[in-house]
Amino acid sequence: MGYLKKFTLMVLSQSVPDTFRTTKTTTVYVATKLIAFVAASLTIGFVLTRLEPSRGCGPFRGQKVPWAVMTQVQSETTTHVLDILSSPGVTVPLLIVMVTLGYYYYASAQAHRHMVEMLRHILILEGQDKQYLFARLITLREEADLLYV
Repeated sequence: MGYLKKFTLMVLSQSVPDTFRTTKTTTVYVATKLIAFVAASLTIGFVLTRLEPSRGCGPFRGQKVPWAVMTQVQSETTTHVLDILSSPGVTVPLLIVMVTLGYYYYASAQAHRHMVEMLRHILILEGQDKQYLFARLITLREEADLLYV
């Protein structure tokens, strides 16, 4: 029964022709989400920093821009902390760390991709070795049968 299952599996089973289609689709989806997020963030940032609010009503009346309310609410300590965090002495090292981490993840993904290709090649070679050994075994068996007949 096991040989029948193995035979039907080997004969009737077919591999998927494009194994990385879902990965490509996921990449496109994530890129689309990133573009939408950036567009929404830019729109909100523009509205908060550039558009003048209504003069007669609303929480921002009497202000030049809606962001002016945030600067009024902030205390001196918060302003000082934000000044420190936005200084080049903090942002440049943070940017360097982020770029380094991005490159590390990229290089790690490349190394994993290379390892997968190498292992796939090794599996193919092992399969070919097995086929050769089985063919050799059958040849030796046939020769042994001829000797004993």
